Amino acid sequence: MRRALICALLGVLSIVVMHLYFLDGFPGLVLRFIDRTEDTVFAAGYREGTFRWLRKGTTGEEILVSLGPPLAQVWDYEIEGEPRVSFRIEAGRVSEVFFNQTHIEQTVNIGNTTEDVIARLGHPNREAWIYSVSPSDSSYRRRSLILENGILVQKRHLFYVD
Repeated sequence: MRRALICALLGVLSIVVMHLYFLDGFPGLVLRFIDRTEDTVFAAGYREGTFRWLRKGTTGEEILVSLGPPLAQVWDYEIEGEPRVSFRIEAGRVSEVFFNQTHIEQTVNIGNTTEDVIARLGHPNREAWIYSVSPSDSSYRRRSLILENGILVQKRHLFYVD
């Protein structure tokens, strides 16, 4: 009886340790073994250990030095009296426009450079820096950072199942 209890406690402790250690948590670890279609592509400078140790308050400049540039960014703009509008930025250019029920998106078009966007709308209120993608739109290890005013406010990491 006592031996069974110790084995059960060690099993639970192992699961807790794995959940805390792996960025995708224990569920992500299990799903990765079940779903063999994962095809994560990370940014060139991305390192799991570096991502793990980033903390709230880290500046965008420090992140760029540590991880290099992201694969893409999503810039959010909230201008008083207007619905929120977002732009996906890839390779320094707008590649997609979200929430386009406002006149704001009419000033920015797909293909505009980041400099064009900043000249027209200023710096974004919020940015998502995307460090991983799935080229085939399949399951992948999602890694992104949320910055407000150039400061890290949130890390997002999970195993995304498609």
